Amino acid sequence: MTSNCSRAIRFDNDRITINAEATFQNLLDAIDTAPARELSRFWKAENGANVLFPHRPDSPPETGRFRLNHGVPPPHYELPSIRPREVWGIAADLRGLGFEAQSMHLLTDTINTYIDRYRDIDVLTLAEPIGITIAAYPFWGERVLGFITDPPEPGSCRIVETFTIPAGHYLCCGTSRLGNHVLDHVRRINTIPDRDQITAIPGIGAEEIRARCRNCDSRWTASGGSQQFRPEAGPSKRTWDFAKAVRSNTSDIACPHRSCDGQLTFTN
Repeated sequence: MTSNCSRAIRFDNDRITINAEATFQNLLDAIDTAPARELSRFWKAENGANVLFPHRPDSPPETGRFRLNHGVPPPHYELPSIRPREVWGIAADLRGLGFEAQSMHLLTDTINTYIDRYRDIDVLTLAEPIGITIAAYPFWGERVLGFITDPPEPGSCRIVETFTIPAGHYLCCGTSRLGNHVLDHVRRINTIPDRDQITAIPGIGAEEIRARCRNCDSRWTASGGSQQFRPEAGPSKRTWDFAKAVRSNTSDIACPHRSCDGQLTFTN
């Protein structure tokens, strides 16, 4: 980001892009949220060894049901587990186990944008609190495949922790790249915004980038992922290409209007 750019604008070599993380910060700054520590713990718990078991908060499974001495998790029909993944999938998994959970999708980026990582903004609604017990089974995948046949070392498979995710609405901001989905932020909210409210927040949009000269007030817009800026207002009627304009200076871009010596600012 340069001093002449809004928070999310980035100069990426000869391209102008929009940083997904900065747009999330713009969103979280604009609406009332509260920490969602328990749901964050749920999403961050999976590490290859940990398995997450949902249950009613007042009735966690007895220790023997986790089959810790076997080295592998119990089958799903004996003790169901769930994996942190996309919000809609979590809601569907919980409903399948008898919990009241819903998801609402608010925003997904298309290909023809300037975003550097595709965003998913969703709301997860839990109508009831959900208990989560995390149990660790080191190398359980290798045991299932038969690569490890020795019994687990005593104490290596264990209950890590048990906690409760409170009922409520949760704003979930995630990104996808090369097929991998990552939850970047999760926060509690009191009311659910709609898509129009989200996209109206300054600095959230990724479909177009606006350029303006602070000196002559000429204005241009690039859209659909194009690096061509087309005139919108002001004395300049020239269309210009970002790659050509940025080659001479990677921090400030001069106004393309021939009779102006001003600098451009960029917003999304």
